[in-house]
Amino acid sequence: MKNILLGSAMISVILFACKKDNFTTQPNKDQKFPVRIAIERFTQTSEDFDGRKKSSTNAKDAADSLADYIQHLYYLVYNNSNTLVKRINQTTADSSFGLIQDSLAAGHYTIALVGSKNETYIGGDPLFHFQDELAFFDFPGGDVFYKKTGIDVTDSIAIAVNMDRVVSKLKVQIQDAIPTSVKNISIQPTTYPLPPEGVNAGIANNILLYSGTSSAFSGGAGFYSPYYFPVPDSLHGTTNLAIEMYVLILSPATISVIIRSLDASYGTITEKDVTQVNIQSGKKTVLKGNLFSDLPGEGKGVHVGLNDPGWSNDSTLVNF
Repeated sequence: MKNILLGSAMISVILFACKKDNFTTQPNKDQKFPVRIAIERFTQTSEDFDGRKKSSTNAKDAADSLADYIQHLYYLVYNNSNTLVKRINQTTADSSFGLIQDSLAAGHYTIALVGSKNETYIGGDPLFHFQDELAFFDFPGGDVFYKKTGIDVTDSIAIAVNMDRVVSKLKVQIQDAIPTSVKNISIQPTTYPLPPEGVNAGIANNILLYSGTSSAFSGGAGFYSPYYFPVPDSLHGTTNLAIEMYVLILSPATISVIIRSLDASYGTITEKDVTQVNIQSGKKTVLKGNLFSDLPGEGKGVHVGLNDPGWSNDSTLVNF
């Protein structure tokens, strides 16, 4: 087992080597070498993404199985031309979940690993010339881990890879009472500064797997659509409604969040635009405030905080 920092999972990638002879031969183009990738259990060293705590001194309590964090595992191999040559999908229903066995011919490859709580769509759209290269995500989403690594195969090899969490958890807490006319709450993370009216922009919802970057397409594709949270009658008149979602974030960023209450026809009743929200993978950001009225006292404004003990205890208050 390996200790990990907040927001990272340790993946041990083990490629077992055969016994070598005392002479070197040039591998032929059809020869393949065995690849065995073992994804081990790992421990928490601090309060994790979901607020759980694990003791690193008690191996039984500290050891979390991979299935506690992800339910789906994707292994993709791209050649030197970034063409997919092998893909293996696993779920927790597989007896070998976390153990990938493969074989590759000699050459240079990029291995991409995606682990996710929910099923992840990996594919593309021929119109945008992407096929089996992109992992797409939508709201409300779930936990996601990702890593790419390059290898040169000339014989059996052994490597170890750290797989990193690539999502931030965003929590919106609406403190005032919900009117009966409200049927949906929409939450839209988008760019900061806010895009001009009529401009289709937003936060990228995909990973280009062989590069570890995000891609935006012509016509505004490649961005998250707003998340629509249905409001049942049982929530009317209640306060402190909390809505959580996961946002793909490959590097720290400053974003805006547009929060709207909607009627039965999806017409806007009220809107709050929260700007300069800092998000980072492995961190939880909380927006807290009133959507329907500016009540005096603590409820006024949006309170932005982070539930990670490694960050300052000071919070940022955004008034609206």
